[in-house]
Amino acid sequence: MFQLKTPICLVILLSILSTATFAQFNIKDLADISSVKTIDSDVTDFSDLMFLKEQWKDKNYILLGEQSHGDGPTFEGRNRLIKFLHQEMGFDIIAFESGLYDNYHASEAVRKNPNSDAYNNSILSIWSQTEEINDLIEYVKASLSSDKPMQIAGFDYFRSNLYKDYFWQEVKPRLKTTLTEKELQTLEEIILGTPDILFKQKELLSAFNKAGEKAQKNLNTLAESNPSIDNRMNAQTFKTWIKDVNYEVNEANGVKFAVQNPRDELMADNFMFLTKLYPGKKIVAIGASYHFSNQITQYQSTDFTNNYHNEMTAQKGYANADTVQFDDLLKGGIPMGQILKSQFGDQLYSVGFTSLQGTFGLVNSDTYSILQGPANSMENQLNKLGHQHAMVHLNKENDVYFYASAIGNNPILAKWHQIFDGFFYTRDNYPPHGITYEEIEINSSAGNDSNDKIYGQTIDQVSKQAIPFTNIALIGTANGVSSNAEGEFVISIPLQESDQLVVSSIGYKNDTISVKNIQDKGNFIIQLQPRDYLLNEVVISGKPLSPKDIIKLAREKRDENYYQSALNQEFYFTSSEYTNDSLTFNENASILVYSDKGYQSSKAPWTQFYGEILQFRNTTGNARTGNRFYGGVRDMQQMFVHDVIFEKSNVLNRTSSYSLNLDDIVEYDGQLVYKIGFEAKNPNAYNTGYGYPSPISATGVIYIGMNDHAIVKFDICIVRQTSEFRNKKKRKKYEYDFDVNTSHHLTQSYKKYRGKYYLQNSTIINYNISTRLDNNASGTFLEYNVLNSTAVNYDNPVVIKRPIDNLKISKKAMSNEAFWDSHAQLLPITESIKPKCIGQ
Repeated sequence: MFQLKTPICLVILLSILSTATFAQFNIKDLADISSVKTIDSDVTDFSDLMFLKEQWKDKNYILLGEQSHGDGPTFEGRNRLIKFLHQEMGFDIIAFESGLYDNYHASEAVRKNPNSDAYNNSILSIWSQTEEINDLIEYVKASLSSDKPMQIAGFDYFRSNLYKDYFWQEVKPRLKTTLTEKELQTLEEIILGTPDILFKQKELLSAFNKAGEKAQKNLNTLAESNPSIDNRMNAQTFKTWIKDVNYEVNEANGVKFAVQNPRDELMADNFMFLTKLYPGKKIVAIGASYHFSNQITQYQSTDFTNNYHNEMTAQKGYANADTVQFDDLLKGGIPMGQILKSQFGDQLYSVGFTSLQGTFGLVNSDTYSILQGPANSMENQLNKLGHQHAMVHLNKENDVYFYASAIGNNPILAKWHQIFDGFFYTRDNYPPHGITYEEIEINSSAGNDSNDKIYGQTIDQVSKQAIPFTNIALIGTANGVSSNAEGEFVISIPLQESDQLVVSSIGYKNDTISVKNIQDKGNFIIQLQPRDYLLNEVVISGKPLSPKDIIKLAREKRDENYYQSALNQEFYFTSSEYTNDSLTFNENASILVYSDKGYQSSKAPWTQFYGEILQFRNTTGNARTGNRFYGGVRDMQQMFVHDVIFEKSNVLNRTSSYSLNLDDIVEYDGQLVYKIGFEAKNPNAYNTGYGYPSPISATGVIYIGMNDHAIVKFDICIVRQTSEFRNKKKRKKYEYDFDVNTSHHLTQSYKKYRGKYYLQNSTIINYNISTRLDNNASGTFLEYNVLNSTAVNYDNPVVIKRPIDNLKISKKAMSNEAFWDSHAQLLPITESIKPKCIGQ
């Protein structure tokens, strides 16, 4: 989707600087340019806001901005305004800067089931993972049973993959009467993939746009003949999606757009669509103040803003940041607020939020200080008048420049009365609060109080080579460990002398070992007998199945083979980074995961898995590079996102996009398994899950049981094109440019317990070689993530409410060092393990 490659307006609009000076107002002018009303946030009613009834009596659309997406008092103050608007002035729709289609269907889900957490996924996480917005969501849910029900909507185009599959499933049947199969396939590959395959292929782009035009005409006709909300929503969603794809293609091909104009145009169009979809409804909107501004170019550049920007940049750690001229940032900007103002005039009122001092920062992320602003700024003058909270209504008749910090907490000299209708001022700022979840006592099921550990290694009986990620389990249970990439393991699950361990790996005969027979518990070698050349030995009754038929059966039996009810699963997760083959980062955690739906392939994993970190450790003491929001163990959800059971963009679901070959029949866990090799014919995001830069190869193997047609292992290598860094502006902090060649190696294995399969081990290796363009010097970076199941509980699982994309490292999780001496875990590897991919 088209956007500046920073998903938030914070960084874009913090980069404000300037070179000239201009006249400013001083304290005696404040009353001339505005009316100021004190807000008392401590009152339990709305008595301090009643003046707004007169001020906003003719307004149908209120835009409530935010200066940086990381301002807690703004969220809180805005919540009060929204509740006031709902209860006292009849506003009944809250429109977020989030997906139009996503939030429409989330609203339907919540209307049917007020306990649904659909809004937590349809609203961008910068809001939905905060206590403040969660309070607003709960308020909306509670209103559904009142005589004044509210609903949440979105005015952005697709901002997540939450309902993309559903959208295409809904519209595709309606397009079959007017589009050919080839045209449908062209649209499908883009909407369920990414537009990057169109960047350099003019003929394909032309075919895509012709198919899109036919599809749009079809959907428009249907919406006109049967103007149901569903039909109209589908037509509008498709329209903005087609435009967004073309914006992104044009950007990739060098076309320059001012600020975020294409996105603002689409968001304004969607907002206007909402006013037509829900006629007579009053709408209050939540989004970035930049998007809600009107004549944003009505500013003057100043030395103060320039110096402020430099200090803020230094605080954020951009050591090599280049100077960015303010005029270059906002020149030609046409925010959605400007478009909506020209459409709705005085029916619309836009509010910028601002603070004097304190800190700000996205939820669960870095925090920054608001630096000292100009002495004659609006914020300083309001502070001198004694205001802690105030509403400032701007006088449109006074054409005056003054300083205010409503965009990115950055002081800007502007004709603010032409940009916003008013301000909401809070003296002290702080970041929003992350959602807190009820602490639950969890008894780990995979620890060993006896400290009687078994260390060992699994090797091939013939070659004597290490066997990576072998499964070692206590027989009759799902408790166990895996060997690491070097075949090494440690067993610390509770064991008795009478217990037996079963050892299994693809291509090998199972080995069953009695604990009492293990002589050397400090160096136990397990030699597995290879069984991987059985194709000619197996007699298949009836007509042999083709590889395509085998995969089709696996797809059809997927939900039958994988557990579909509530469960707990305990995982050991390790996340490591190597720079030039030296370990620079390593985090480990034991994480308890809960799902009330199990492994339902129709559900996105981040909407059905919840988790808590039981124990955590960082063995290097270094922070993770390249991701200031999460990183390390908090990225565990990515292991599920790439899982073949859930991910649609793979050989299991896009089978026709691959060349297939039945390579062999091998043994795994006591059964015979088909070994099917595959190679993508035209690798892209649609069939591999990886978009720009597009893959140049995607090859691998999928293993499927002969009897139950369960997927027991999936292994794929993906090599991507050299990254060209389309957005050079994002490179300003570097002293030089470089190319990056990247490959990925994904491996997932599954094991059967009580008749159903579960994820046993998932390994993702991301590897790149970066080459400086000025001197051809190269460096390597490797990210190595392993998720290993240590226990599964189907009986009376512990209910956890924290989504896995909001994992948080608590002090409690770091308090018990002895945990690691008595707990199932994966042994660390001694050196970096590079992907075994073609081209690397």
